[in-house]
Amino acid sequence: MSKRKIIIIIAASSLAVLVLALAIYLLISKGKETLPEASEGSFPSSAGTEGMFAEHNGGSVGFVGLTDNLQRLLVQLSERPVAGAAFASSTAVRYIEKSNGNIYEISPKGEERERISNTTVLKVFESFWSASADKVMMRYLEGEEIPFRVKNFSAVINKAKGAVEGVFFSDKITAVAPSPYDDKIFYLVNSEEGAYGVVSDFEGERQKTVFSFPFGEFNARWVSPSKIALTTKPSARAKGYLYLLDIRSGGVEKILGKKLGLTALVSPDTKKVLFSESSSKGIKTKILDVVSGETRSFGLSTLPEKCVWNADNLDIIYCAVPKSIPRRYYPDEWYMGKVSFEDNIWRIDISTGEAKNILSEGSFDVINPILSPKGDYLVFINKKDNTLWSLKVSE
Repeated sequence: MSKRKIIIIIAASSLAVLVLALAIYLLISKGKETLPEASEGSFPSSAGTEGMFAEHNGGSVGFVGLTDNLQRLLVQLSERPVAGAAFASSTAVRYIEKSNGNIYEISPKGEERERISNTTVLKVFESFWSASADKVMMRYLEGEEIPFRVKNFSAVINKAKGAVEGVFFSDKITAVAPSPYDDKIFYLVNSEEGAYGVVSDFEGERQKTVFSFPFGEFNARWVSPSKIALTTKPSARAKGYLYLLDIRSGGVEKILGKKLGLTALVSPDTKKVLFSESSSKGIKTKILDVVSGETRSFGLSTLPEKCVWNADNLDIIYCAVPKSIPRRYYPDEWYMGKVSFEDNIWRIDISTGEAKNILSEGSFDVINPILSPKGDYLVFINKKDNTLWSLKVSE
């Protein structure tokens, strides 16, 4: 055998050994990860659940091969990404485009779209609306260099002029919660001493400090006329807490605590809490009865951010539920966009345990769900592309 052939054989053998060693190393490394087990987002099969799975016969607009029936119920309201939406009335939805800040009005049926503001506000990533959707706080990014500066612009929508006119709030705002009852807004501001919470109108007037805390990493939601829900910003690696702040007295009540990855949705009467926590199976979702202190399984694995209470019947809640939940750290990796879900939408009666799957087709990762004033339309954003959709959920 020639010397050259021997060298080639040795080189090939060495390369094969290296590839095998690398493969073994990767398998060992992967095995060392302590990720949660996968869990399914479907209602469990057990006694008493028979007859609870009546599904809508349909699919969704914008997807191929779906039935005509649901195409009459599901409508894409926006073609471009949006930064939030609200009902101005039972027949009018207002939304703001992410790219330019223009505001549109459209019926939940997808009819009579009208641009009601052409004021340009670039890089809007979040919006918070007054109860009648005639005022809005826009949060947008300013500058070209990372980290961007976050600006908070609160505006009155002048439909006649096709413009918005408003004021700037502090750049140090970390959380915002508009009132669903009147034209007030709550926001948290970071300071050297910690954080303080302020209630004002959308024009920045009649300000009242109602809360102070040594730290300010909270998400806020205005849940009842006098109560603000404050949830520590969640992570699967940190124990979270839920508090109720009474803006009239300034009192703070702890509702939940020491829950890894805690996220929560408090009912408008503050008597129930839908919450999720990180677990060995990914996401564990439960219902807390605040009055009795009793906690029970929700039966569906989902995040409360994908749910909305029916204000007219607090036994009814609508939730988007992942068809499957990959092994990841939640909610961290979903927030960061490392995981995208494929959701079904369910109507759940928490008093009876009945659940109905009302949307099982299409490709949706639902965020920011809102119900119309009459409770007949569910409007939501698809996190996959930030487009706005409307689903008719009742006659």
